[in-house]
Parts: sequence; structure tokens; C-alpha cells
Amino acid sequence: MVSDRKRQRQLEAERQQTRAKLKKTYSLSIGLLRSDAALESFQREWSAVQATGENWDKIKASKISAVEQVETNAFTRVTDLLAFHLGALYAVVEKWKKWNFVGAEVDALLKKSDFLKVLEHYRHTVFHVDRYDAKGTLDMLDRPEILSWTRELSEAIRRALRDAMRKPV
Repeated sequence: MVSDRKRQRQLEAERQQTRAKLKKTYSLSIGLLRSDAALESFQREWSAVQATGENWDKIKASKISAVEQVETNAFTRVTDLLAFHLGALYAVVEKWKKWNFVGAEVDALLKKSDFLKVLEHYRHTVFHVDRYDAKGTLDMLDRPEILSWTRELSEAIRRALRDAMRKPV
């Protein structure tokens, strides 16, 4: 028979475990919301760039003059917002794995392809400033399959987090 005191300690330990799991879940949610905010801004800016009807090569070339003038333009805003989205998403994935979160859909997407490695290289290159032409600075606008995968991944993480908040332990 378990003493009342021992049972109280067990219950308190369970409550602390639940609180710790919820804090991690909330933290991942906040990280995902950051990624979402950057993605939403990217989509608005990207729509505006596309609406100009300018030639794609000309738009991409505008980055060179922006870099030389050290001034933001429509194209640099688009690529920078995309960089922040991808970097923030990778940070969420990094903690997802470190904190041993489990979700069948998320885990399948993470194992599905080499996109996670691409995302990791991209994040490190962007947030640790590497040469502008480094391996990690792929032009993600030319890789729609990666962007589709990141959207799927974001949605899968969102569903898993909602589920985790409903049943924290």
C-alpha cells in the first residue's frame, strides 16, 4: 500500500512533468508562429513582386545592385523573409528532435527526403553569415519542391502540437 505522502510526491512529480512538457510544446508553437509570420509576409511580398510582371531574370539581377548599394529592394525582402521562415522552421525541427517529440506524420516527413539536410545547411548559412555563394544559400525560389515540403512539415507540426496540448503527457 502506498502511503499518502508517497502518493502526493508522485502526483506532484506527474504535475511537474506535465508542466515541463507543456512549456516545451508552447515553445515549439511560438517558434512555429515565428516561421509562419515570416512565411505570410514572404507570400505577400512575393505576390507583389510577381504582380509587377517584370522579367524573372531582371528581378533576380536586382539583388546585385541592392547588395552593392547595401539597400533593400523588393527581391531582397522576398528572399530575406523566406530565409527567416526556413531558419525558424529548422530551429523548431531541431528542438522537436532534441526534446524527443513524436508525431507519425512529422517523423515521416523528416525521414522522407534529404530536404531536412538542405534546410539545415540553409539555416546555418543564413544565420551564421557565410559567403553569399556558399553551398547553403540555394535559391529556394527555384526549388518549389522544398517549399512544398516545408509547408507540409509546418502543417504536420501544427497538428502534432495541437494534439500534444490536448493531452500533454
